[in-house]
Amino acid sequence: MPLVSGAALLALLTAALVVWAGGGDEGPTEAWRVADDGTHAVGDVDAAVWAHGAVVTRVGPSRVTGHDAADGRTLWEAEPPADAGRACAASEHTNADGVGAVLFTIPDAEGDGDCVLLALVDTGDGTLLWSRRLDTSMVVRGEEVVATVSERTVLVSLGSVADPGNVHRLDLATGEERPAPPLQAPRCPDEPLTMATSHAGSRFAVVTACVGDDGYEHHTLSVYDADTSEPLLPHPLGGMDASAHLVSANPLVVATGEELVAFSDSGERQWRIRAHDEATGLPLLRIRAVVGGVLVTEALTADGAPRAVFTGHDLRGGERLWRTRLPEDTTVLGVDDGRDGAGTAVLLGRYRYDHDEERMHLTWLDPANGADRAAGSVPFTLQDSTVGAVVAFDADRFYLSGSVERELRLRAFDR
Repeated sequence: MPLVSGAALLALLTAALVVWAGGGDEGPTEAWRVADDGTHAVGDVDAAVWAHGAVVTRVGPSRVTGHDAADGRTLWEAEPPADAGRACAASEHTNADGVGAVLFTIPDAEGDGDCVLLALVDTGDGTLLWSRRLDTSMVVRGEEVVATVSERTVLVSLGSVADPGNVHRLDLATGEERPAPPLQAPRCPDEPLTMATSHAGSRFAVVTACVGDDGYEHHTLSVYDADTSEPLLPHPLGGMDASAHLVSANPLVVATGEELVAFSDSGERQWRIRAHDEATGLPLLRIRAVVGGVLVTEALTADGAPRAVFTGHDLRGGERLWRTRLPEDTTVLGVDDGRDGAGTAVLLGRYRYDHDEERMHLTWLDPANGADRAAGSVPFTLQDSTVGAVVAFDADRFYLSGSVERELRLRAFDR
C-alpha cells in the first residue's frame, strides 16, 4: 500500500506542478463510487480491493463488502470471525475461484492486538469459509503481513523474513496447517538452524544455518512446492545470508543482502544484479513489481529515498530492457498482472496540491518497454498527514480505494 509520510508533505505541497506530456487535467472517467458508511477513523485505509468476475470486494478496516462491478451497489457483507477486531491485512489477489484471505486483529487489553486471525472469504457471495488463529511469538502488525491464496494452499508471512516461524502454510479446503518439510542440509554435521522463511507465488523458501567442518557458519536456501512440500532443487543454494528471500517463483529469483540472483531449475546461477553499495552497505534499489516476465526496480538515493528512476530487467536473462525517469515523488499504486485480459501494466501516482485542490496524478507504465502514458488526475485528499491508495483492475476499469472529500471511498474509473 503506497504511503506518503508527513515528513514529505511540505515537499509535496510546495513543489512546482509538472504537466506530463500526453495527459491533461480531465482525468479518467469515474463510473461509480461507494460512499463511506461513517465507520472509518481518520487516516484509515483499506487492506485490499479485489476484482474477480462481476464482483469488486473491498476489505475495509471495519467491513468486508462485495460490490457489483457494473454500478457499485452492495451485494453482500461478510460476517467476521468470532473475536475479530479490525481487518488489518489481506492477500493482494483472490485465487482463480475468487477466494481471498483476510487477516483480522484480535483485540487485547492494550488495544487492537496482533494481526494473526486468518479468514478465507468467497467473493462470489461473501461466505466466510473458515478462520484460524496463527501461532507466533512475534508482535505482528498488518503492514508486515504478506498473504497468497493458490488453488490448494494459503501462505501467510507474518513480519520479518529474519524470523524462522514467520510463514504459515494452510490447506485451502480445511484450514489445517501443513507440516514443515524436511530440511535440506547435506553438509551440516549437526542439525541446521532455521533462520528465515519466505514465499513467492506457489513456492516457499527456507534459509538454514550451520557451522561447517571449517568452523565457519554457512547459510543455504532450499526451495519447496507450496502444495506438496517437495523440494524443487536438487540441492540447497549456497552463498546466502539470513536475509535471503524469494522475489519470483518462476523463474526463481532470490534477494540476498547484497544482490538479486536468478537460478535455473537445476540450481545454477543465471544472472545477478548488485542491490547494495559495496562501500556504504546501503541499498541501491527497491523492487517495485514482478510482472509479465519483467522485474521493475526503482533506484534509491544515497540515504535510501526513492528517486523515481525505474528500470526493467528481463526475468529470464537478466538483461536491462529499459530505464525511465519520472517526476519526483512518483510512486507505484498497483500492478495489473494481466489476469484480467487487458495486458500487464503498472499504475503510478503522484500527489499534488493543484489550484487549491488535492489531487493524484496518474500514469500507466508499460513493463515491457518502460513507456509511460499520462492518465490525468483525480481528487485525492490527505488524511492525518498520510495518503494511502489501494488499486484493483479488470479488463475495463480500475478500482481505487482511498480518501476523497475527507472520507474513505471506493471509486471505479474507466481505463
